[in-house]
Amino acid sequence: VRTPLWDGGTLDRKQFIRARIISDIESGTAIIRRTDDDYNTYNPYFPIPLSDYSEDQTTDAQARRRAWEIRYTSTTPLRVEGLEIELTKGK
Repeated sequence: VRTPLWDGGTLDRKQFIRARIISDIESGTAIIRRTDDDYNTYNPYFPIPLSDYSEDQTTDAQARRRAWEIRYTSTTPLRVEGLEIELTKGK
């Protein structure tokens, strides 16, 4: 899954604190990465176990807009409801 670019309706800088995948509880692991430059480059994939909702990708990075890419390669089906993002206004 690749999300559209998200800017929250403003081009102000945002401090992205964490991203959490909201999905079925699974024994598998998803990997997630982000892009801040219109899909040109990505940070390395970060594993997120889907066994509970306490796992997330934490980051201190700021950006004006961001997109995420989520990969899941287990043999079990997965239903993703959404991606929960925690952020504050950047400097």
